[in-house]
Amino acid sequence: MLTGSSRATRSLALNALLPTITGIALLVSSPAAAQSQHNSTQSQATQNRVDPNSPEFAQRVHQQHNAQLAAEQQAAQQRVAQRPFPELPPEQEKYLHNLLDYWQQSSDQVKQYICDFQRFEYDTAIVNYRDARTNQLAAHSIATGQIRYAAPDRGYFETTGMMDFKAPPKAPGQEADYERRSTNGPLEKWICDGRNIYEFDFDAKRLYETEIPKSMQGDGLANSPLPFLFGANKALLLDRYWVRVITPEGATNEYWLEAFPKQVEDARTYSKIEIIIAEEDFLPKAMHMYSPQYDPKKNNYGSRYFAFGNRRVNAKSSQIQDFFGIFVRPQTPIAGGWKRVTRSALEQQQATRDSLRSQDSARATDGPVR
Repeated sequence: MLTGSSRATRSLALNALLPTITGIALLVSSPAAAQSQHNSTQSQATQNRVDPNSPEFAQRVHQQHNAQLAAEQQAAQQRVAQRPFPELPPEQEKYLHNLLDYWQQSSDQVKQYICDFQRFEYDTAIVNYRDARTNQLAAHSIATGQIRYAAPDRGYFETTGMMDFKAPPKAPGQEADYERRSTNGPLEKWICDGRNIYEFDFDAKRLYETEIPKSMQGDGLANSPLPFLFGANKALLLDRYWVRVITPEGATNEYWLEAFPKQVEDARTYSKIEIIIAEEDFLPKAMHMYSPQYDPKKNNYGSRYFAFGNRRVNAKSSQIQDFFGIFVRPQTPIAGGWKRVTRSALEQQQATRDSLRSQDSARATDGPVR
């Protein structure tokens, strides 16, 4: 779920930077599975008369765990790996590949990148007002901020302002009323230096430091919270997503792509992504990420829309204040009782799952606002 509490949102975003973690995390996150496994192993011990404290029994339990996890992962993978649209005609398939080839060539030239962004978050469980003229759903929050990137795998994301929906327009033709959040600093912030991810939790006053597994270091930021923004490797994109071109009729100087996740971990974060590529620099100018629960039939329009403006590519460092100085291990804020917490990838994965369960429980209890 992409919307809801800010802490859960940040956990979801950071989770997208981590590889898929299997094994004990799946067992820990499923009490029913744990109980089933316990009953099964006890039954096995009784049937085969094996001492539960023996190495042989431990080995059998380990093998059974692995078999069960493999079966669960395979079943889950099959659920999301179904093509969500018919096979593309040859001419459309060729056009898609040509577009992706050109996008990859353009993104490969990006060594430094900086842009300003606006993020619009939609969730009918929070705000269910629509403009009578356009039928456009009002965003429950609007954030502004900055993104920076240095090839191959250093990234920076920070929100510098946030407004929350307050009230519908007072009169036809006017804009909805939004109230700016009061803050003495950033609202959301994460940094990646290529080896670690540093996430600031301003509510809990915690600075979480998560090491990127060595097998993932140097692979770029394709698994970042904003996929497609940091590089566009055609082979990796097609391996990870079902992609098609959906440029609307009448659209000029831009190309629209629609991507559906093939992998379970991606599908837990979003159901699909729409990317708008600007013809001028052949880089994303906007991105619309739809939540896993997005379903208009159930009045669930949970999604996040990013608009990327003032894009600067490979600008001279002297033109961008302290560009490389932010991609370093940050100091723990001194004032206000901040603490640094070192997390493993496994712990971060479990924290994200807890946030997901908490959000889903809240939605099931409250239901959408009508």
